[in-house]
Amino acid sequence: HLNNAYASLQSGNYSQAITEYNKVLELEPDSRGAYLNRAIAYLAVGDYDKAIEDSDRAAEYFPEKASVFLHRGIAYSAVGEIDRAILDYDKAIQLDSNLAEAYFNRGLSYQELGYLDKALSDFDKAIEHAPELFFDIEPGVRINGLHFKVDAPLGLVLYFHGNSRSIKGWAKYAKDFFRYNYDVVLVDYRGFGKSTGKRNEKDMLSDMQFVYETLAAKYHENHM
Repeated sequence: HLNNAYASLQSGNYSQAITEYNKVLELEPDSRGAYLNRAIAYLAVGDYDKAIEDSDRAAEYFPEKASVFLHRGIAYSAVGEIDRAILDYDKAIQLDSNLAEAYFNRGLSYQELGYLDKALSDFDKAIEHAPELFFDIEPGVRINGLHFKVDAPLGLVLYFHGNSRSIKGWAKYAKDFFRYNYDVVLVDYRGFGKSTGKRNEKDMLSDMQFVYETLAAKYHENHM
């Protein structure tokens, strides 16, 4: 059951993953990883109370694991317990100061409470710590991107920004998708930010098609 549960979680079949983890915990009530992963599945299907419950157990088993507190913080945010969410994001960042998702979600919480300066500071830190992507199109042309990741994403949002500023100026909008458990990739066109190459419409469209096809090799097209 454990292998089936994990396979379901990784494939995005979260309801099935919950069913399988239920079976695991019936047989092995102290299966630590099952609580951790079932919390992720509950989070993905929107059962936030159960996600919190499982995260509480996971926090007992894994008090040094930042993702446990990140997930519980997201669940607390979803049920309107913003102050408790911020405490969990603080703990996640204390355990892993490079965790972009924790900065991003704490920024959302600060924004909701009206602490805009704190929110913007956290969004900047999330951008700073988000993994970079590079797509080598041809000699002299390299497209740069930022990849905001969540555990067990529902899919991927590939975000093409407007005609001004680099992704550093646009990345704050990733929150509109990231908060709903989607991975987000933002890319800069030729000549923007760290992307290189001479701009023209035809080549820019070709570049973005290359980026799309590269990402489609990892994310199923139905989930992009």
